[in-house]
Parts: sequence; C-alpha cells; structure tokens
Amino acid sequence: MKLIGSFVAAALAADWPGQSETDPCGSTLKYEGSSVNSTCVMDFGGFAPWRVFLGGQYITGMYSFTNYDGQEAEVDPSVDVLVFWEEALGADGELDNSTCGTTADITVTCTPYGAAVPGVYFQETANDYRMAKGSNYNVQIGGAVAGDVLAIALKDAYGNAFGAQNLSTNSGEITVDGINVVEDAWGNLYTDTGMISLTVGDQAADIVNLFTTQQPGANWEPSFWHSSVSN
Repeated sequence: MKLIGSFVAAALAADWPGQSETDPCGSTLKYEGSSVNSTCVMDFGGFAPWRVFLGGQYITGMYSFTNYDGQEAEVDPSVDVLVFWEEALGADGELDNSTCGTTADITVTCTPYGAAVPGVYFQETANDYRMAKGSNYNVQIGGAVAGDVLAIALKDAYGNAFGAQNLSTNSGEITVDGINVVEDAWGNLYTDTGMISLTVGDQAADIVNLFTTQQPGANWEPSFWHSSVSN
C-alpha cells in the first residue's frame, strides 16, 4: 500500500511582506519527510506563486519534484521551500499584502514510487532571483547515463530564452544552437536561444554538470520550472 505524506515543521516557517513589485511578499518553510524515490507535488491554496525555489530537489514538472538515493537528501530528507508570491497593488497604488499567500497555503504531498523516478531532470539550483547580473550557474541534471544526448532548453521565469555564455561541462561534449562551435571573441561557447545539446560522456558521474554565466542582456535567472531537458 502506498503511503502519502504531507509534513510541515511550523517552527521553521516564516512569512514577510512585499517591498516592491520585483521584491514581493514571500514564505519559507521546511517540510519534513522524504522526496527520495517519491513523486512530490506542491499546491499553493489558490494563490499564485511568482518564484518557487527548492534547493537540491529534481524538477519533474511544474511544481512537482523528486530526489535520488545517494544525494544529500538521503542524509537530510526534509525539503526547504522558498516561495515569492504574486502581489497585487491596492487602490492607493501600494502593494496589498492581503493578496499574498502564506506558509499555511503551501502543501507538499509525496507519494513513494519505490525506485528512482525514471527520466532526466534538472536539479533546482537557481536558489534566488536576486542574483547579481552575470552570475555563474551550475546546471545539474540527474537520471542521465553515458551515451545519452540531452536536449536542453534554458528559459527564465517568464518562459523567455535564457542567454548563456562561458558554457562548459565536465560530463561530455556540448553543441549549441545546432552548431558544433559557437564562440565569442574570447573563444567561449555561448547561446542566445538557450538551446544546448550535451552528449554525456563516460566521465559523467551520477550528476551531469553544465556550467554557464548569465549573459549581460539576460534580465532574470534561469528557471528550472520553465526550462526543459530530455534524452
């Protein structure tokens, strides 16, 4: 019989008001229970999330995730949740915090799968939308094996192409925009479209790594909810 768990440690939960339209109200909490070899789904009680961050979890769909044996989650299986809410303006033109969700509106439901959930998935490594321009990102992918050819589309939180530069990997070979070599004036691989192909090599471990730097013209961080990867 499958068991379904939804756990929260209320003592570790917090809410805060919005500061601006690009720094809205938010909530953070720690769910107890394990996402390892489970399928987990988040719900927001009818409120709209603006950004959601789940450090160390693997994104299986919009607001659904899993994790694997042998990862840090096996040592500390709890799930750290960080949500920034969409926040409306009041009649006075100021932020209306009554339109925000709270920790009480966030639920996580995990159903044991019995084994690693099949597929290739991004780990949620963006962590925060307030990173400085030109930040470095380690795009980590679980579930891939040597010989896989991963089709990656990097997008931001608005579904726009994520402009990436200084692309490199220790897990195989990269092709960008369907061309074997796309280099800037300094010989660095880049893509304006976010379209990347990564052929996984024998040197890859459990996690495939793709290293990149945000292009100066990119307005937002990469969103692994909106990006896609397949083999």
